[in-house]
Amino acid sequence: AGITADTWRGYRTVDWSAKSDRDGRVRWDGAPSDTVIYDAYHRDFRSSRDMAMVARDEPYTITLRADYVLSGMVTDATTGEPVPELEASFGWLNGRSKPYWSSSDTILGRDGRFMLTYDEGQPRLFVKVTAKGYKPWISEELDVTQPPPKLEVELSPGVGPAGVVLTPDGSPASGAVVALGLAGNTFQFQRGYRPYGAVQQVKTGADGAFQLQTVPEGEPGILAIIHDSGYAEVSLAELRESANVTLEAWAKLKFTVKEQGRPVKGRAVQFAPREDRSHAVDIFSYNIEAETDENGVAMLDRVIPTKGFVSMVLIQEHKSGATHYSNGGYSIELGPGENKDVGFGGDGR
Repeated sequence: AGITADTWRGYRTVDWSAKSDRDGRVRWDGAPSDTVIYDAYHRDFRSSRDMAMVARDEPYTITLRADYVLSGMVTDATTGEPVPELEASFGWLNGRSKPYWSSSDTILGRDGRFMLTYDEGQPRLFVKVTAKGYKPWISEELDVTQPPPKLEVELSPGVGPAGVVLTPDGSPASGAVVALGLAGNTFQFQRGYRPYGAVQQVKTGADGAFQLQTVPEGEPGILAIIHDSGYAEVSLAELRESANVTLEAWAKLKFTVKEQGRPVKGRAVQFAPREDRSHAVDIFSYNIEAETDENGVAMLDRVIPTKGFVSMVLIQEHKSGATHYSNGGYSIELGPGENKDVGFGGDGR
């Protein structure tokens, strides 16, 4: 089994991991004297995460449990026939009032059958089953320390939010990506406006139209719409008022970074949209970043036209990835199709 030091004093600054020997033992000589948060894992068992331990002479005992494997049968509540194609996923509360659904672990089921495998450490789980043309089904909370039940699911017919996306000049926006986030289940963008963790994601047809699966009635939500011609964000409440969504043309930013009058190559810069984060549902992160070239210049050709914050970026790398921090910067406002220059640094002395 593997064990990794994840967090120390609130930061991922300790780079330590090890594998257990044939007796399951691991020893770390030189560990910090105060609390470190650890993760333990093995390919054949569920991981155990966020374990707070302080260095001591007596060994700790960590117990890894077998994967939680759950299967089920899904039928049409009206006809009793198996649902031809469906999606199923696990969710968990983890301090939230509503389950967080893991879209990366969503599986496809066919002919009414599905099987889910969970290999992480949450003690209680929910199961969600969705299918096109049906309302979503959510299980009661499941205790994963008990044997998994065999689920019998009946889906009731229903349709979800729908709309038509138009380019800034009013033409149908064919092939636009439409990503949905809900309260407690928002998402982020990977670089290049690639949604990660969206509750649902579809593309518009040749006529700019899209159709989502049903969502719980009255649930706050946000739609991000990405197209070559522009971008839009609308709430589910706004979509109910008007099904037509017109995109705003991308803005552009040109960054120039200098130190003592000389261009700086390889410096990360970013634009963070919407300083106001008071919406019922917000996108977690946009990752609108670039790096300067040998002339100290970085171009962002697809920038959301809105108020935001421009800055340089400090990147702290660690074993599980990297953490990005803003370094200096200031607020700006961008209009649709607008180009702006941003500068950092100066001539020095």
